[in-house]
Amino acid sequence: MKAIGILRSPIRPSDSHQWRQAAAGASLCLSSLAIAYVAHLHGRPVTAALIAIVGVVAVGGLLGLRAGAVAGLGASITYNLLFTDPFLRFSLSSADDLVPIIALNLSAIASGLIAGRLHDRAVAAEQSERRVSDLLWFSEGLQSAVTLSEVEKIASGFLATGPSSLQLFVLTEQGLEACSEPVWARAAALEVFDSGLPQLALGDFMAFQLKSADRRLGVLAARSDRLRRSPQEISVFLPLLTLAIQRCQLAEQLAEGDVLKKSEAFKTALLSSVSHDLRTPLAAIAASAGSLAEFNEQLDTETKAELLSTIQDQCSRLDRLTANLLNLGRIEGGLDVEKMPIVDAIEVLGGTLVRMRKTDNDLTIERDFRTTSASVRADEALLEQVFFNVLENAVRHTPAKTPIHVDATRSGDTIVIAIEDDGPGLPPREAERIFERFYQVGQGKIPASGSGLGLSIAKGFTELIGGDIRACRAHRPMRGARFEVVLPLSSGAS
Repeated sequence: MKAIGILRSPIRPSDSHQWRQAAAGASLCLSSLAIAYVAHLHGRPVTAALIAIVGVVAVGGLLGLRAGAVAGLGASITYNLLFTDPFLRFSLSSADDLVPIIALNLSAIASGLIAGRLHDRAVAAEQSERRVSDLLWFSEGLQSAVTLSEVEKIASGFLATGPSSLQLFVLTEQGLEACSEPVWARAAALEVFDSGLPQLALGDFMAFQLKSADRRLGVLAARSDRLRRSPQEISVFLPLLTLAIQRCQLAEQLAEGDVLKKSEAFKTALLSSVSHDLRTPLAAIAASAGSLAEFNEQLDTETKAELLSTIQDQCSRLDRLTANLLNLGRIEGGLDVEKMPIVDAIEVLGGTLVRMRKTDNDLTIERDFRTTSASVRADEALLEQVFFNVLENAVRHTPAKTPIHVDATRSGDTIVIAIEDDGPGLPPREAERIFERFYQVGQGKIPASGSGLGLSIAKGFTELIGGDIRACRAHRPMRGARFEVVLPLSSGAS
């Protein structure tokens, strides 16, 4: 909750409010004395005394014991000066002079005690209600936190004031680790943690031990002059803070477990797919090499050339598979885009087309480059692999002796390279799934083939450098699928 950072401090009257109360009390007391004096002038001394007592009781009941005592003393002196003889002279010559003073002061004390007790109970009830309300607000705020840094931020906004006023340390395998940077309270946190004490004042710092029922979790350290609450009040909130820390740690452990499960599932699927894809070309190579070794003298020149061609093709296939696996590992491990060089995407694309033609002499590629250069920041080998994987996919799904169309066009600050084939096309529902790992599309007479990693690698690297890759139906006159590789141009590219 955003409101959790706003501390609702106990209500303390300001100086102006206290002066207004004092003025109201004085006005009430003087008014009652004025009315009493009028009654005295009309020969009603009993009525005058009762009116003065009522005024003092009202002041004590409204403003408390201290104000009532002051009002009683002032009223008794005023009564002696104005209501008794000699006029304007203070005297206690008889019981008639003493009784009003005693009555007025006793009334003030009694009303002040009653008002004070009621006031104390009201304050206690209000503080109890505020404590429960604050605990509720603090709990709701912590429930919204999903990380330890968010827990620290909520605790800082609720218990302290100003930036760098509170820091949370959590016990890990490496020791006490701060949940935020910069770390400015490590010495205080280590001292209270090593001491084992619930809390410790250390110069300008105040540190609190955080522990659950069975173990210590960490330390809450703060600057003493920036705490919004007393150490006793903060200790009330610490159990809620420890629960939030445990919840975040448990959520982190569950997330790590999910990541580990997904990683293991990916490794299993990858090994299964790779083992199958490796076995096929290796079997072909072994069979061809075995035939050459065993029947070399009996084979004619054409058959030998065919077997050697098979070996070369399958070796190329193994090379492409290995390159895909290595590139997948590089992408998964993370690449620093800023450290990549500036390369010409059109030049890389041209080299890829030459390489693709060498793999299939019957392949026909129609080019339509509307720009001669396009500078992009990318790894040249991986960018070539992106183009090759998309082209290989197009070749795989295009009937023999059917052309593939490749065009390159600038669009704003990007270069769009489109590769279209004349195959069976791509169903609308497959447009996104085709980029998933191990997912393969098989349609009609063209069965699914390959490892299902090529397009996934292409999309992963393209997005890594800030681009995109998308699939749709080809534009006329092509009838198959169209893949568009969108790459951001490097700043300053002409």
